[in-house]
Amino acid sequence: MNSLRGVMYGGVVVMGAFTVGLVIADRGGADRSGNVRANGVKSVVPKNGTPTGKTEPKNKPDVGQVVDTALSNLEVQGPDAKLIALGSLIEELEGPGYAKEVIPQKAGEAIAQAWFGLVGQSTESYKDNAETSLKVVKFLASRTRGKATQAGILKILEQGPAEVRTAALEGLDSPHGVRSPEIFAKVQELGEDDVIKSESLPSLLKRTGGKKAIGFIVALLKETDDSKTISACAAALQDYRDPQLLGVVFERLDQLGMLEDPKKLPWISGKLLAKHLEKADETELLRAVKAMSVRPSLVKSGLTFAAKGLDASDPQMRRLSALAVKKAVLAKQIDAKSGEKLLAGRLNQETEPDLKLELAGGLEQIRGLRETEPPVEMTN
Repeated sequence: MNSLRGVMYGGVVVMGAFTVGLVIADRGGADRSGNVRANGVKSVVPKNGTPTGKTEPKNKPDVGQVVDTALSNLEVQGPDAKLIALGSLIEELEGPGYAKEVIPQKAGEAIAQAWFGLVGQSTESYKDNAETSLKVVKFLASRTRGKATQAGILKILEQGPAEVRTAALEGLDSPHGVRSPEIFAKVQELGEDDVIKSESLPSLLKRTGGKKAIGFIVALLKETDDSKTISACAAALQDYRDPQLLGVVFERLDQLGMLEDPKKLPWISGKLLAKHLEKADETELLRAVKAMSVRPSLVKSGLTFAAKGLDASDPQMRRLSALAVKKAVLAKQIDAKSGEKLLAGRLNQETEPDLKLELAGGLEQIRGLRETEPPVEMTN
């Protein structure tokens, strides 16, 4: 698939001639708490005395007031000045004072109407104002959800240009991004046409489609053998917090040999794994134990089930469970006493000669830690 992400100048939007920044001079001293002040802005200084670079404006107006004030001033300005003012408004809303705040729907819709009314939706307009376009479009796609944003972003996805479409897609891939059935359908279409990079597609489908995207993500998981795309599918499906979907992920990872490859095994939620194993059959338990044997941190959440695997009739299950327990102790994910008890109990019952030797070797390593390792609180 063709990469969209590479178009964004390494993920950094470089501001152009139309962008106005606010330069704050360091003129203040420090208040009683040690916080440096400059032109009425407080820079937070932690206990180690090193400024964080974050600023906390005094008497900060709410988002709606900031937007209303900025847009009311647009009415008496010419086109170029309006572009500068909009760029400055977005800079302020993306700055430390407002970056984490939800944009009210009315304010977001007003910004979208002002932007699309000024620049329009033609390719040439965006090319003429490239730097500001990237900044504003990404902001609108990521933090506003009104009808004007929906229509404008959909048009950008349909017509481009490529750099602005990429900014829109990056904005859509955020928790508060704009959503609509039409945008979800367009994301699917762009994925099928290889416009969206395959490893970026699962998250975009999840963000824009919600639960309706599950089937599409599962289909992508089952049809691809690209490890990056599979990892992206695994992460997106786990975000639904459905233990059954983790079973689907494990099945595909097992088919491709990724469960026992520490370099290719994607991120797995320990809490979701424990939920999945509550109703897992022997095949599903074996897959989970394979993952635990290469990622000891998972044993902390699945220790009860690793212990169950030690008593399984399948020698492979017992071997992998013992390996998982030993690695978890060595990695200090579980305490040595618990690991020793589990392996010693298995050793007393084991009949496979090779496995008995492995168990004895594992116990020897664990017992070497008993005197030095403090107990670690375990969670199932």
